[in-house]
Amino acid sequence: MILSVSLTDADGVSGYGEAAPLQAYDGVSVERVERALEGYTSVLTSSESKNGAQLLDACRDVDDVPAALAAIDMALWDRAGRRAGKPVAALLTDSPAHAVPVNATLSALDRAGAAVQAERAVAEGFRCLKVRWASAMTRAAWPRCEPRPARRPRCAWTPMALGA
Repeated sequence: MILSVSLTDADGVSGYGEAAPLQAYDGVSVERVERALEGYTSVLTSSESKNGAQLLDACRDVDDVPAALAAIDMALWDRAGRRAGKPVAALLTDSPAHAVPVNATLSALDRAGAAVQAERAVAEGFRCLKVRWASAMTRAAWPRCEPRPARRPRCAWTPMALGA
């Protein structure tokens, strides 16, 4: 589950962030992140005199939950970019990249479904595919899942355990 955050300043400029807690990974539940975000409300509503770093520190003082703080950090950067009329990358460097390569996650649990998703992702321009597997049997079959150069353009594959 992804929790969305919206921060709007006095001028009506909004920024958006997301928290994606994964309890199986770090033990932090969605409910725990929701409580932290709710706890930040008083800090954020009285924030006009603070910059982004000060706001993030104030939220951390209230409740130090990394997924919740990441959502606030993203929303603050997004709002700053919108206010400046620039992508966030342009706020971080004088020569930002024009594009950032990302992977496509193949979520199908059967080989045929994964093959269809892989073909579609490559056709859409993805150059890296993340494959989720559910069992040791699927992992054992991994070498047979490598793309065939004659059928597909060169594409990187990243195995990822289901639930990660």
